[in-house]
Amino acid sequence: MFRLNSDKGYVSLLMLIVIVFLAGIGFNALYKANSQEKIIRYEADKVKAVFLADSGLEWAKASLLEDREWQGGTRFFTNGSIQVEAKKTTEGYCVMSVAQTGGARQIRYGDFIEKEDDLVLIRYRELSCDAR
Repeated sequence: MFRLNSDKGYVSLLMLIVIVFLAGIGFNALYKANSQEKIIRYEADKVKAVFLADSGLEWAKASLLEDREWQGGTRFFTNGSIQVEAKKTTEGYCVMSVAQTGGARQIRYGDFIEKEDDLVLIRYRELSCDAR
């Protein structure tokens, strides 16, 4: 005679579970894409920081050729900065260049010796970002 159809409740519950599952997969994919973008941006900033740190050594060399008492300085750019310290040694100069751009930081160290009217880089090291 009169029969209740209880299958409708199970179908609704099944549809709700499927929708929640698909939403979870979508959220996970969005999270991973955002993480990949952050990694790519950091790697690009790291390459920029490498070149900035190397240019800090070149800046130190040019400045020391003009003024042998130059001890360093800081330069700010749109997306980063270079901080250079120069110290006189018995043979020449030791220079540390710290570059920062975005979230990346790179440190370079160089020893220069005086030859005639020029400075020659005799030692170059990439220091870890914790070194100071």
